[in-house]
Amino acid sequence: MTIIIEITKKINNESIYDKSHYQKLLEELLLKINNNKSKEKELDLSNKNIDDDGAIELANYLRIQNKFNKINIANNKISDNGASALMKALKTNTTLTKINIANNNISDNGVEAIAEILNTNTTLIEFDISSNKISDNGVKALMEALKTNITLTKINIANN
Repeated sequence: MTIIIEITKKINNESIYDKSHYQKLLEELLLKINNNKSKEKELDLSNKNIDDDGAIELANYLRIQNKFNKINIANNKISDNGASALMKALKTNTTLTKINIANNNISDNGVEAIAEILNTNTTLIEFDISSNKISDNGVKALMEALKTNITLTKINIANN
């Protein structure tokens, strides 16, 4: 938990729009997590004004780093492109079990990409996509994905 707080303080004090700086912060976080012996490793980037560019950078790390169990990226500015990139990272990431992407700007287009990944993902057990911009069509796409997904046990789609 201390690691998350340290990095969160640094991110709050710096501009995340500077990709090279954002990359350095993620690398520093990964180094600290590698040295952490705890089984629960959470990356909390909620309330950081992360947009699609930041989400794509994060997705690039998640494709090669299997260090996190949980990611919280709620209350940001992530829309369909960023959400799609993050979910595609789950094709190669085999450690993420919980994702909170609530209260962003994800619509049905983003949810369709998410549903496609959920069809085949076998590690995610909790997924929170509440308080986005999902209509009945997006919910239907998610429900179709849940027909084949055997590991997801909790999904929050409230307030859409």
